[in-house]
Amino acid sequence: MHDNSDAPRGRRSESAGPDRTRPDGTRLTETGPDGTRGDGTRPVGTRSAPARSHADRSAVAGPGRRRLAALALSGVVGFGVIAAVLVNSGQHPEGAGLVDEEEESGQFLTGKKAGYLPNDWFHDQRAFPERDYAAAAPIAAMEQARADRIGVFGDRAFPADGPSSAGERGADTWSSVGPINIGGRLTAVGVHPSSPNRFYAGIAAGGVFRSDDAGASWEPIFDDTAVLSVGAIALGPTDPDEVWVGTGEANASGDSFAGDGVYRSTDGGDTWEHRGLEESEHIGRIVVDPTDPSRLYVAVLGSLWLPGPDRGVYRSTNAGLDWEQVLFVSDSTSVVDLAIDPSDPSRIYAAAWERLRGPSRRKVGGLTSGVYRTTDGGDSWTELTSGLPSGSNVGRIGLSVAASSPNIVYAIYADDPGYFMGLYRSTNSGTSWTQVNDAGLGDVFASYGWYFGNVQVSPTDPNDVYAYGYDLYRTTNAGGSWSQRWAGAHVDHHDFWIDPNNASRQILVGDGGVYLSSNDGGTWSHVETLPITQFYAGTVDPQNVNRIYAGAQDNGTNRTTTGSDDDWIELFGGDGFYPLVDPTNSSHIWVEYQYGNLYYSSNDGGSWNGATGGIPGSERRNWSTPHVHAPSAPYTRYFGTYRLWRSSTNTSWTSISPDLTDGTDDANHTITTIAVARSNSSRIYVGTSDGRVWTTGNGGANWTRIDTGLPVRWVTRVAVDPDDDQTAYVALSGYRWGETTPHLFRTTDAGASWTAIDGAGLGGPLPDAPVNAIAIDPEDGRRLFVGLDVGVYVSNDTGSTWAPFGAGLPVCVIHDLNFHESTRTLTAFTHARSTYQIAVPAVSDVVDGGGSVGVESLAGGGRLAVVGANPFVDRIEVSLRAPAGEPEGILTLVDVSGRLLAERRVSLRAGDTPASPGADGTRVSLEDADGIGRLARGTYYLRWASVDGALWASERVVRVAR
Repeated sequence: MHDNSDAPRGRRSESAGPDRTRPDGTRLTETGPDGTRGDGTRPVGTRSAPARSHADRSAVAGPGRRRLAALALSGVVGFGVIAAVLVNSGQHPEGAGLVDEEEESGQFLTGKKAGYLPNDWFHDQRAFPERDYAAAAPIAAMEQARADRIGVFGDRAFPADGPSSAGERGADTWSSVGPINIGGRLTAVGVHPSSPNRFYAGIAAGGVFRSDDAGASWEPIFDDTAVLSVGAIALGPTDPDEVWVGTGEANASGDSFAGDGVYRSTDGGDTWEHRGLEESEHIGRIVVDPTDPSRLYVAVLGSLWLPGPDRGVYRSTNAGLDWEQVLFVSDSTSVVDLAIDPSDPSRIYAAAWERLRGPSRRKVGGLTSGVYRTTDGGDSWTELTSGLPSGSNVGRIGLSVAASSPNIVYAIYADDPGYFMGLYRSTNSGTSWTQVNDAGLGDVFASYGWYFGNVQVSPTDPNDVYAYGYDLYRTTNAGGSWSQRWAGAHVDHHDFWIDPNNASRQILVGDGGVYLSSNDGGTWSHVETLPITQFYAGTVDPQNVNRIYAGAQDNGTNRTTTGSDDDWIELFGGDGFYPLVDPTNSSHIWVEYQYGNLYYSSNDGGSWNGATGGIPGSERRNWSTPHVHAPSAPYTRYFGTYRLWRSSTNTSWTSISPDLTDGTDDANHTITTIAVARSNSSRIYVGTSDGRVWTTGNGGANWTRIDTGLPVRWVTRVAVDPDDDQTAYVALSGYRWGETTPHLFRTTDAGASWTAIDGAGLGGPLPDAPVNAIAIDPEDGRRLFVGLDVGVYVSNDTGSTWAPFGAGLPVCVIHDLNFHESTRTLTAFTHARSTYQIAVPAVSDVVDGGGSVGVESLAGGGRLAVVGANPFVDRIEVSLRAPAGEPEGILTLVDVSGRLLAERRVSLRAGDTPASPGADGTRVSLEDADGIGRLARGTYYLRWASVDGALWASERVVRVAR
């Protein structure tokens, strides 16, 4: 997240106000002058809801015993404190990008930047120009991408063994190049008390990793599921192999992807089964009854952006086969936390949180926020009010029950807009509460307590309590006094575990990754074996493919000089964005942090100087401000605010355009992408966050707006053909459920006309997901690579057909791509799983088959070729061959979720094997009699396999209406 250490924060006065109307128009039930009963509680009626059965899904096979290379844990990692104060308000002001004198002096900066709240840039891209998008849209795109990978690569589709060279894993396989030692945002941690060295780590947008050696090495175990956004992890109370995962991060940041419900594993995470709550979107906590593992409760937040009926507490009494909504407060009130009394599991506490976000507002509190209790296992609930805050500014709440004295309960409060509000203690199971001496906790949430905020009681001592958010604090006297306990750990903490068998052994997870302590949090060691960094943008040194630079969420600008995954360093702080390396001198580097704060080093990062000379501090800039080199003029760079700026020096700029946006004065009306033609350095293309595309053919003297015919979407990338400045590409963000608006367009006349090239008119072949990056093969402009929210795709025919590129890449957000020309290496910068590289074969090495590499010969010579029409209407005709010695095989047709639609056993004619090739192969047609005529319009997959299931080949087909 983003540092607010110098922004105003601390206790703020309550503003209870007389208006007690909920956002849904109802009024709070009042039975006394203050709306409470005599015992300090308010009865709350349980919303009647029918039992819900989860959709029938087959078990999802997990990746098995996957393992990252074991590496020794590093020592304590220190994070510097930013001395410079940029702004004092929590929001970025008009005229973003202020730089003060101390920063311009060249002082080395590290750690987090002051003055910026977590930003909604990630969401705004995908929602523009609407307020929101349906959560089902990205999930459907991920499911299609997952099916694409399985269809092409079979059991090699997802990461298997962690970092290894392409030669070890296959020429068409991505290799993770880290970092594994920097960290990234984790949201949940789980450890079973009887298996204390087995850790489960939930990544904000990167799935679940498992360690069996206390964090020395890890394996991804959730990549085969439909979504990778994780909100909660819970372990079965009696069986260490029972694991529950709630999908959809609960921390309300702009890049908190929605999930599709709850998953369960009964074999320690080797395989997973979906267990319902598809409409939950975001899950804050799962608690399992310690006496009955089939009985569990889930805290559901629902949509971050729109009101809805699916928020509240859900209960299952049959291990997730059916669910009942047992607590509903309002359509704008989520439940973010749950705590169960281990001595009486029918007593459960729930934290209700009224919150709703929009493009220009963040409501993170309200009258309906509060603590609720049930004493009958969820059949009825009561709001607890005696001694607890109330009013319109009550925000997020965290809860903890003291296992050693379950009548003692703690609740920590943030306010709206997010400052610390207070810590409260009950000694009578929540009936009444007292505020502890919490003056020392004023900074615990900085100014954005809605992003985290919780409290944890030691399992052995009810007076030993930890409060965590921006910082981590501890009291050993029930709140009488506090001390900081986060020395050596990154700020912004999201989950905390205390070993019930040894309370001095602890795990802290947050924006910096996983931290371990063996002395009650006195010191922390960073787990440096997890490839989970969330990158925004990156580059590769043109002179050395092993020198990789990337800007990360909350972890600055990072670099490796060896191409290894474990030796990355943080060069610069803040949230890192576009780094650049001088293509003629590798020691000349530019880095930036949020809102276009640009810095330059002439000595390989040894020292830094401000590099925005000539650009007014009030200049409107994007959260991720674009910064590029001219490919054929390496001493010329371009920088986008709402105007385009050019520089031929290291640190100063000249404006070369008017306002290229619609003129609205905020950071979402700015330039987002710049491309300069290699064949003509005077030809420049620019895209903006408000849907405009421009070009100049004379270096900026004149500009032409060229977005006629393009959808009004956030423009994520423009790219130019390396040999033809008239041919360019525009990539767009956005999710539009139920629409087929393309995300990728091509022009051959400098923007006078555009053609959609992502196949959306046919229901594919690119998944309906934002396209975030474009790379063009400089050897042949017909070969295009795109980075989407769901992975990397390739086309060998200028966008007519597409296929997933390379095995072994998780289905996660790809924010940037770099094609290293001299080594033909493609680098993908992910926003969840660090960085991957793959060797790109020469064009002459590409085989036919739907635009993919190697699709026709996945195993020993098997071949499948569509010889009839594709797209098809009511008949699919294919030619088949099998590996040597195979007399027959199985041809199947599946949909994007893997559901079997048609199957035929095929006996091959003599000569239809590679050992004795026939002229064409055995021809087979799937027709109406096979069920083809009943298929809906969309994308499907043919699979050609041995009788015992070994995949030989796969091909994509698309159905269109008659």
